[in-house]
Amino acid sequence: HSIKRNPNVPVVVRGWLYKQDSSGMRLWKRKWFVLSDYCLFYYKDSREETALGSIPLPSYVISPVGPEDHISRKYTFKVRMSVSWGILSVVLCGQQSGMTN
Repeated sequence: HSIKRNPNVPVVVRGWLYKQDSSGMRLWKRKWFVLSDYCLFYYKDSREETALGSIPLPSYVISPVGPEDHISRKYTFKVRMSVSWGILSVVLCGQQSGMTN
């Protein structure tokens, strides 16, 4: 389920990130991300037509990846939330240390 982005709320930052596929294959897919209203929205491309998903940041903990994650990419971080059935986790990786405003 995805939260709909309010177009009246200013965008803090936007840019390309790589999202690790949740299939367990550890594939990385390039997505366009927009940070707005304490939520990360992600899209197929920079046209921002239809959100593929959203990550409401207040309910998540953001942390760097550790050796146990076996990820050697730079600028990589985890977005995790505890849920009743376990831990929901998204792994993201940037191309550089900054994104565009």
